[in-house]
Amino acid sequence: MIETLFQGPKKDLLYLIKERGMLTIDEAESELDLAKTTLRQHLMSLEEQGLIIRDYHKIGQGRPVVYFELSKAGMDLFPNQESILLHELLTHLEESGNKKLIESFFKKFWGKRKKQFEEILASLVAASGKKAATQEMRFKAVDILLSSEGFMPKRGTEKGEVIRECNCPFPGMIGVTQLPCKIEEEFLSSVLQLDLKRTGYIPSGSNACIYSLAKTKKKEE
Repeated sequence: MIETLFQGPKKDLLYLIKERGMLTIDEAESELDLAKTTLRQHLMSLEEQGLIIRDYHKIGQGRPVVYFELSKAGMDLFPNQESILLHELLTHLEESGNKKLIESFFKKFWGKRKKQFEEILASLVAASGKKAATQEMRFKAVDILLSSEGFMPKRGTEKGEVIRECNCPFPGMIGVTQLPCKIEEEFLSSVLQLDLKRTGYIPSGSNACIYSLAKTKKKEE
């Protein structure tokens, strides 16, 4: 997949990060013989696409060194058989009558995602100097989490739309069970503290999984 999506410095950077695990801009400059300004532009672009993440390592008394690593979405650009194996495993569990085990697994997994969200949100609150999280911070934390996982999130573009997930990182899984989609709707409602309803669905032909504000029924007078 990476060969068809990227050429030139971006592809070289992705391969270099994959080979080394972590990469500094100085190391990239040495390996690729490109100016730091050019490398920064490419790294920022890859980061905005959710393909790489940055981490800070404190070495001695100096300033922390910035390292770039592949995100989950970035790792998925490289060939692997995990999706096929997971599809086969879920199919086997489904056919063996282990639906409760599948449900337990996904709920535990989404519980870990919620903890990740809370950690990201806490860091945003701390950086802002505020005492509590704002709604905008919640959106930002969701954007960071979903981007790192390869969902390619965007704010809603139509009236009532809250967020769009433009990519499904685990289509093979959804081919067996739609339980993750149901839990995702509950997850986003919980972390954004909004009553959401999925109004667009990639497996049904939509170009994105769209989550909109749920319409509340008027009370009868």
